[in-house]
Amino acid sequence: MLKEPVVACEAHEALLARIGGNPLYAEQFCRMLVEHGRLEELPETLHGILAARLDALADVEKELLQDAAVVGKVFWLGALEAIGGISRRDADELLQMLVRREFVQRARRSSLAGDTEYAFRHDLLRDVAYDEIPRAGRAERHRRAAEWIYSLGRPEDYGELLAHHYLAALDCTSATAEDVTILVERTAQALHHAGLRAIRLSANERAVDYFSRAIALMARFPEGEERSRTEAELQMQLGVALFALRGLGAPEAEQAYKRATELMMDTAPAAEQFPAHFGLSLYHGHRGDFDRSLRLVERLGELAADGDDSMKLQAAHARWMNSLFSGRIEDAIAAAEEGRAIYRPESHHPLSFVYGNHDAGVCALTLQALALALRGESARAVRQMHEAIALSEPLGHAATIAEPLTLLPWALQINGDAEGALLASERALALEDDVVQPQFFGIARTMRGWALSCLRREEEGVAELERALADELRASNIWAAVVGTLLAEVHLRRGRRDAARDALDHMVSLTRSMPRYFYEPELLRVEAEWLRSSGQEGHARRLLLRSIKTAREHGSWALAVRAALALARPPAAGDQADLRLLADLYERLPSDNDTDYGREAKALLGAGVATTVP
Repeated sequence: MLKEPVVACEAHEALLARIGGNPLYAEQFCRMLVEHGRLEELPETLHGILAARLDALADVEKELLQDAAVVGKVFWLGALEAIGGISRRDADELLQMLVRREFVQRARRSSLAGDTEYAFRHDLLRDVAYDEIPRAGRAERHRRAAEWIYSLGRPEDYGELLAHHYLAALDCTSATAEDVTILVERTAQALHHAGLRAIRLSANERAVDYFSRAIALMARFPEGEERSRTEAELQMQLGVALFALRGLGAPEAEQAYKRATELMMDTAPAAEQFPAHFGLSLYHGHRGDFDRSLRLVERLGELAADGDDSMKLQAAHARWMNSLFSGRIEDAIAAAEEGRAIYRPESHHPLSFVYGNHDAGVCALTLQALALALRGESARAVRQMHEAIALSEPLGHAATIAEPLTLLPWALQINGDAEGALLASERALALEDDVVQPQFFGIARTMRGWALSCLRREEEGVAELERALADELRASNIWAAVVGTLLAEVHLRRGRRDAARDALDHMVSLTRSMPRYFYEPELLRVEAEWLRSSGQEGHARRLLLRSIKTAREHGSWALAVRAALALARPPAAGDQADLRLLADLYERLPSDNDTDYGREAKALLGAGVATTVP
């Protein structure tokens, strides 16, 4: 870059020390020398060199770069025209000179149709140019940048950029400024759009931040019905983002939906309260408070009776989720069937971003498949899980795709397919870095841990189960109880009776207040196995009979057969009453049942055992 020495020999060491291995310092130092000749003093820092280069520009050039810095690392002629009032032609001529001096560079192809795009050559150049704008001048520049973005149309597609500029303008604006009210309104609107876009991209952490900031601005709005409705809508959207980020049973989500309900209680029509009732039904269901969740499901059904297909679909959505996890297997299957008959992807997928942060059609297939697995229809359950995966992928919503991928291993676990569950769970967990969804990935990790333990990789399996339990305890009590029950069984199988007892006690405590719970038969069965290992055969037998009775009431023939197998194994092996009970339950399974429990029951029963209870 330089053809001859420009620094005296005695200054070489000082210059090299300041470069400190930073090529950008060296580059900018040389640029300054090329532009201005020898320097009387060496700049102390890279920031100082860049500031000196900017200060040496003509005022019009420096102001143009400052306007560009407000837009960002990348900027367009249209934005410079809107912010500084300079014509596009004049701006382009000045920028061409700045290109030759390597302040900026022109893009070969603009990302904005019909406009010319430039970018700063270095992020730090942009930062220094921005820092030199007086604070009082930043607010107006950011406001104009936001108005230019808004003029492009479809502001919802630029929500994050609009939010950035309006927030910066608001931050730099005096609280007594006359136009601050309009600025606050526009900032809140931009944050709302930014949050909605973030949810669609499954960037739920950003969505929570945007909605939370918009809610904080509500205190600066005049009190009244409009403010209440605006905040209620924001709170409901916050709840949707928190469902994915924290889990369907996350207390933070409940707080958002409760606040929305309080704001709408006296003023909003019932139809507007529908999404809040839906959100609370999911929350209470995943905490195991089915008395409250099912009352809300009933209320949703009443409201949907006079509503459109979208409301009917979401009422069924809440019903199949709550029915499944409260042990109403047949009703869950029926509700999902109703939802599938209504669902049309093009019409109903956008509702994912209002109801539960996952697609209702995909959910209907997925949870119906899980219910089918519990009913013993193992082959159909797995086929339907793959149908759900196929439906989810073209929708392009990561949180929706995660649901069937992470629940397929669960269906395989119910079927007793350890190798299949391991492969499916590892496929699902490969997406964990792309989308934050701790509840869904927690269940995939659970089934990976179970599969590893079945395949004699016990230490890895226990570690996965313990990690999954920590995730699910924050996200969903009902799913946490599944994890804890499986963990207890793994410990018991390895002879760790004390660890198994601790896990069982934790799960019993967690589920004690649940009036009805779909995994209760398994918790009772594992508890009975622990009692049997302690020599308490009588107590164990009573619990196994209770497990069978509960599973039958639920319509969960898979879990009923598992408990009956435990009853018929040694030391009770050969008891004809137990074998007849097992035979009766085995007959409930479809002929294509391909499961570990089905095969074991068939082998234990033998050819000459009666198939019905007298």
